[in-house]
Amino acid sequence: MTYDYVMLSAAAEATRNTFLCLWAVVSECSVPRPTRGTDLVCNLTLIDPSTPDRPELAAGIELMCFAPHAEQLPHLRRAGDIIRLHRVKVDRYNDRPQLVGKVGFRGFAFCLFDGASAGVAQPYQVSSAHYFFDEREQGLLEALRHYMATLNRQQLGGNTTYLRRIKDIRPMQFFDAVCRVLAADDSHASLRLLYLWDGSDALPFPKAYDTRQEEDASEVQQQLPLLRPFALPLEDLPDFREVPLLGTALPLVLPKSSRVEQPAVGSWVKFRNLGARVVSGQLQAFFFRNSRWAPWQHEMQPQQQFMDEYRERLGANHTAGWAPDPRAGATELLTLCSHRERPCSTLRQVLLDTPAARPRCYRVLVRLVDHQPQDPTAMCHPASECGLPGPSNGIAGSSGWVYTLKLVVEDATATLDLILFGPDADCFFKDLPARDLRDEASAAAALRQRLQQLLGQGCQRDGGPWMELSIKSYYTDSTRPWQTRQYRVHDSSLQQLPAPA
Repeated sequence: MTYDYVMLSAAAEATRNTFLCLWAVVSECSVPRPTRGTDLVCNLTLIDPSTPDRPELAAGIELMCFAPHAEQLPHLRRAGDIIRLHRVKVDRYNDRPQLVGKVGFRGFAFCLFDGASAGVAQPYQVSSAHYFFDEREQGLLEALRHYMATLNRQQLGGNTTYLRRIKDIRPMQFFDAVCRVLAADDSHASLRLLYLWDGSDALPFPKAYDTRQEEDASEVQQQLPLLRPFALPLEDLPDFREVPLLGTALPLVLPKSSRVEQPAVGSWVKFRNLGARVVSGQLQAFFFRNSRWAPWQHEMQPQQQFMDEYRERLGANHTAGWAPDPRAGATELLTLCSHRERPCSTLRQVLLDTPAARPRCYRVLVRLVDHQPQDPTAMCHPASECGLPGPSNGIAGSSGWVYTLKLVVEDATATLDLILFGPDADCFFKDLPARDLRDEASAAAALRQRLQQLLGQGCQRDGGPWMELSIKSYYTDSTRPWQTRQYRVHDSSLQQLPAPA
């Protein structure tokens, strides 16, 4: 028995619905996922010596492989292994050639072989109990193994057209990404969350920005009302000391009904065709019907690149990728603190100190995303109403009034509530000391204007305006640090704000 094998370039030119036999190197194989019917499917990217010479085939040709059960689908041991296909159908998708096969249907069958030059001749996975293999087949296998040995990691990396770092992801666009899975959260009733990290910082958005109303895909409509900003669950992580100090933990939202296998926490994964949205100012990724993932199997790339960049950022104390450099661009920061000799910390670093329950001071670069109360006239109170003595004690200003407000701030790693109170608030607002703002409309208007500028009104800078703050942590009950942690702004003040546009 002999089979006529073709190269992938010939398969790409074949008439639609033609059935062919071929050998190829597998550069990528996704984890099985359910279809709309009863089958499962996985996507394989195939290359051979004929594909690099064709620009439209340089990233390979996709094989869609279907089967009733996951164990019947190809399970690639490593990128670069070799597949033999019998009676695979030629199709087209989005004007690109595509191969399609269903295991056991119309004679479709596959064999997977180790791609290493010293590998054995026997396949490590076959789709049927019987398969044909003779000296000619052995020669084809050896030829592809020699070819595989000439490939570099980039050639085995598949299509990079839509590959994005987290810092480059934009809402309402689909993207691919290579990320580490930092954590998984299954505590939500209808959603499953994975937190993805590549060491870069997501572009910040104002809290009021939300793209959900622009989505019309029926498969996500039930999910949209359940969404809110999601925080990396540091308190619940088994070993929070392994969490990177820098870089966004991007929430990836999956419906709980999804039967897609989840990647392991701590693993590096390549995701294909994820969606991106903004929910109340937070960038989120989402998994939909055509999304998929595959284990990242190319030794240390790009993990090594990402980790090298991470260590460089740590060494340079570059805690906020979208903020002005506090050394070179301090004039761009809307507030400065009096402790500029301290290294900057990310808000994740601040939170990771929580279990120790020891009061500490930090210097942080953050954005204001909200404040409470909303009405400036409600931000000052008589000292006596706060249980404080009068002006003589140094807490209340000469007017006998004190600021009591909460600032909600964020950086790329976390969101934190900060108390702004008493003399620290007078220092922060400089020439606007606490007073009865209900009776001073001009002072209330000036305070409102400053807060709006801190929130980004009129700012044309990518990532919005940033503040440098000094904050103190303290705990009202050291035996319950996560429940009783508090943070207070001190020794920080507004710079001369630019006139509103």
